[in-house]
Amino acid sequence: MARSTALPAQRIKPPPILIAAFAQIGAALLLWFALGSKPAHALQLLSSLRVAAVQGVVAAFIGFAFGQRAWWLIIHIAFWPAAIAARTFNIAASVYLGAFLLVLLFYWNTYRTQVPLYLSGRKIWDSLAALLPKEKPFRFVDIGCGFGGVLAHLSRTYPHGRYFGVELAPLPWLVAWLRSFLGGRRYRVARRDYARIDLGNFDVVFCFLSPAAMPQLWRQARQQMRKGALLVSCEFDVPGQKPSFEIETGGPRGQLLYVWKIS
Repeated sequence: MARSTALPAQRIKPPPILIAAFAQIGAALLLWFALGSKPAHALQLLSSLRVAAVQGVVAAFIGFAFGQRAWWLIIHIAFWPAAIAARTFNIAASVYLGAFLLVLLFYWNTYRTQVPLYLSGRKIWDSLAALLPKEKPFRFVDIGCGFGGVLAHLSRTYPHGRYFGVELAPLPWLVAWLRSFLGGRRYRVARRDYARIDLGNFDVVFCFLSPAAMPQLWRQARQQMRKGALLVSCEFDVPGQKPSFEIETGGPRGQLLYVWKIS
């Protein structure tokens, strides 16, 4: 019996980076109003580092209230104290630029897709391999393939399949492409948004994305994937859509593979 494509109604949330900016600005204004009422001698007791730490904590509370994840809260708390500490030690501006560019290469467009870089491991690969046809040819795609570990392992273990990967972040894509090139091109990797590919071309679609991405991916899968094809998600399920079955991987965080057989 076919499953419904309907998902629970969800509020449209702004990108996390906008929530983070709002939290920092809101914390700064609250702190300004609070300190503006203090006598001068009390303000002299507050160092800039202490003020920055208080602002970070307030911003983290605001971010938490808007549902931001733990790593954003850590950024809120550490951002201004780290900036003040770096200024104290006279760290060159080029170091900031280099760090920013490195993060950008790893997390390109994460502010929009809300999909950070997650890396899987051998236990997840082996659990995923158990789902692949053992004799007949098949087509497999890893959306958000990162460094290409899944593709490299499966294409070596089950060479009768055709393997594809898509990745937006420049540096992970480059690493995955080089692995393919140096490994004899057993799989193909494209730097592309998975929303722009036709999932109907594949027998198995694998992803390790984020909770924020799963509802839209489910809609795309239901619209495009063929009957009998498998949608496999590591760790993250689809709200309101019970999987056909689950596989315990025994991975480092006890990840599950959620498997939907399209009907």
